[in-house]
This record gives sequence, C-alpha cells and structure tokens, in this order.
Amino acid sequence: MLPVPAFWMLLACVSAGSPSGVSVPLSEPRSLTEPRSTLEMAHSLTTDPASLGALSLGRPNHGALVNAAQMASSDDWEVVSPSTAWATAETIRYLERAITHTAKLHPGAHRLHIGDMSREHGGPIRPHRSHQSGRDVDLGYYYLPGSEGWYQLASERTLDRSRSWALVRAFVTETDVELILIDQRVQRMLYDEALASGEDMAWLDSIFGFRKKHPEPLIRHAYGHRTHLHVRFYNPRAQSLGSQASEALAIRGLVPATKAVGSLARKNGTRNKPAPGSREDLLARLRAAMPKNVVTRVSAAVVPPRRLPPAYPGAIAAARATLQQAPAR
Repeated sequence: MLPVPAFWMLLACVSAGSPSGVSVPLSEPRSLTEPRSTLEMAHSLTTDPASLGALSLGRPNHGALVNAAQMASSDDWEVVSPSTAWATAETIRYLERAITHTAKLHPGAHRLHIGDMSREHGGPIRPHRSHQSGRDVDLGYYYLPGSEGWYQLASERTLDRSRSWALVRAFVTETDVELILIDQRVQRMLYDEALASGEDMAWLDSIFGFRKKHPEPLIRHAYGHRTHLHVRFYNPRAQSLGSQASEALAIRGLVPATKAVGSLARKNGTRNKPAPGSREDLLARLRAAMPKNVVTRVSAAVVPPRRLPPAYPGAIAAARATLQQAPAR
C-alpha cells in the first residue's frame, strides 16, 4: 500500500535533484511492450522519476498521481480550475481527441467547459469521492446559444443535443472510456437524439444505463450530473506503470511488502538496519512520519475492447459502390 501524499515527498527527498510535481510532456517515453523489471523501476523511481512518465496509482477513489500533466485551455475548450486540471498524459490525449473530433463535426460551438480532473499529485479532492488518480474528469455539456456556461442545468430548453451526443459518442468510440456518469433525464434526451440520427438501437441499449438493457452500461445515472458529465478513462500505460511501481516501491522499502516482494527485498539487503544519516535512515524516519491514509495496491488494468456501433447500412453500400467503381490495377 502506498501512502498519500507523503509518497511524492519521499520521492523528492531521495531523487537526485528531481523536483516535486514534474510536469511531463504528453508524449510518453516508452511503450507498454517494454515492461520494466522491478529493480529497474526502483532505480528509476529514486534517480529520475520524471523519465517514467505518468503513473496512476491505486484506485480513482483512493489513489495517487505521479508525473502528471496539466491541461491548458484552447480554442475548443476552457479549463475552469487550472489547479485541479492535472491528469495522466493518456487522459488528456483522450479528452483532446474527443472534443476536437466533436468540434470538427459541429463547428461553431462555444468552448466546452472542463471542470475538476485531479490535483497535481492526486489524492483526495473535495467534494469528490473519486478524481484521485488522474483518470477522472468533469466537463460541461454543449448548450444552445444564450444558455452556455459552466455548471448550467441541461434541459430541453438549454441542451444542444446534437453536439452533446456527438461528444458522448466520441468518448465511447474514440477513447478507452471506462464509464460516463450522466443524469438519466439527460440520458433520455441524448438517446432520443442518437436514435433520431440513425444510430443502431441495440448498440444504444448496450451503452445507455437508463434503458436497463445491458448488465454493464457505459453511461450510468448519478445524482447531480444534470449540470455536467463525469468521464473516467482506462489508462493502459499509466495504470500498468503504477502497478509495476507498487512492487518497486516495496523493494525500496517505501511501502509494506507482500510476502514475495519481502523475500526479494531481504535478498537485496534493504531490510538491514540503516546506518545513521544514510539514505535508508532518512527513508525510515520519513516512513515513521507518514500519515495513516494509504493507497491500495492494485494490479494492472485489463482494458476491454471498445464498444463500437455497427456501420450504417448506407455507409456499407457506399463503400461497396466505391470498390466496384475503383479501376483495376
């Protein structure tokens, strides 16, 4: 288990000049096809933690965030609270992709408002229960002219249903979304808009929770989400690194070790009594001063396939016609 927020303070103390709260570029340095050994991860954590990229640790409602990136406003969106606009690079890329995709389909809309994401190092953020590990974001709906603004009530009179549905659809089809929280009254408006636009009913029933047609819908009802929607993403890379880091932190003696990790730690001599004034002595004294709240160690995320809609019959017919008309090579 991983202490918060003392975890990052600890890394800052043992790193060779690595500053607390490093803002990293959105391009991650290493692919998931190159998993690090536990000892390699432990070395990186204590010498150059920024080189790892973002780590999402624990769970959304009991987590921490390392090497976060801060989302900035743009022509298509407005960040409401920069101090709580920190997340993993994956989360920010997914947000940018979905919003940009919607803006291209429906140009001329107001800038979408982005609310709370996470704090720079994760952990509890009032008034939320989640938003602790860099994978959650609150954002506004698209509204009709004259009704736009942050935290506005979505209704038949105010909601821009076509743009808001396009945004939700982009999250489902263009990103690794884990869940979307929307008040069921707004869900009904978006469902009707999607159905009227020609979407497949069976696919819609698999993603909208208010219809109760699927055991695990992506879009679920939550009280208070008529003024904004809450999106949570899978982060294949940041969650995998976070899982690897848990073992590495145990090796370094920074968190309680499992039985298997404990035996490896003893083998590498980290369980010996540290010499006064040494780095190990500093770590021991810091551990003793850590707060009692901890982050549960979790395994790497298993990202399910995206729940994509069937192709429109018209699109299939057009594709076949194009193939028939293509000149032979």
